[in-house]
Amino acid sequence: MKKLHILIAALAVAVVAGGVGYAAIPSADGTISACKDSTGALKVIDAEAGETCRAGQELLTWNQGAAHVLSNPISALASSAFNSTDKKVVMATCPDGTRAMSGGGWAAYPYGNGEQLMPGVGISLSRSEGNGWSVDAQEMVPTTESWTLVASASCVSIS
Repeated sequence: MKKLHILIAALAVAVVAGGVGYAAIPSADGTISACKDSTGALKVIDAEAGETCRAGQELLTWNQGAAHVLSNPISALASSAFNSTDKKVVMATCPDGTRAMSGGGWAAYPYGNGEQLMPGVGISLSRSEGNGWSVDAQEMVPTTESWTLVASASCVSIS
């Protein structure tokens, strides 16, 4: 009886191992397939082995692709002219070989030995553009005081 239990256990292990070895997720070309139900839940399937989505589910596919390594983080800064113009646009450009991953901006005026945020100026748009980060600002409260707009981009090398 003990030999029968060992034989059944060994057979079960072989079946499970064979099934795991047979599954091809991702497929040979790197494609991953999944079914999305009405609640948004995903279930990964082996489409290469003929698995399909049930009625009412949506098939989604994507490519595993190559992993990218982000390295050498640096910041790029740029500022507009220091004057009383009511609208300003400035672009912080990343160095060659790098890409902007995030950014932002602020309006400032001189205060003592440094800078202070300019009250009454709003950032109307901050976005990735080309190889940098662009920032638009406008006075919300008109003033004759001079101010500058600063754009900042967080840049990385991608390999």
